[in-house]
Amino acid sequence: QNDLSRMGAGAVGAAITMALVFLFALRLRNDVTLLVVGLLIGYFVSGMVGILIYISSPESVTRYLQWTFGSFAEVTWPALQMLTIGVGAGIAIGAIAIKPLDALLVGDEFARSV
Repeated sequence: QNDLSRMGAGAVGAAITMALVFLFALRLRNDVTLLVVGLLIGYFVSGMVGILIYISSPESVTRYLQWTFGSFAEVTWPALQMLTIGVGAGIAIGAIAIKPLDALLVGDEFARSV
């Protein structure tokens, strides 16, 4: 239950952040300005994580730091199963989207014609 809610909250937070960047991308035509806005959003989210770390218990902060360093010591089997499903779905979506993504590498005009 706790792992699922934590993963769901992380996914929702990532989706909101990505949606913000996409909204700015629709409005801004200058790549450098979009880059700066993306950095600002990243710093804002990082600041929010810092606030959450500040108000968390020391045990939670220790587990978070171990996780950010790449440790899977606290991962449970149900959480690992959910991670496997999510990674598998991402790989499947990437495999399906190979052609359109390759067209984008060639250029915008070619991608539009495809």
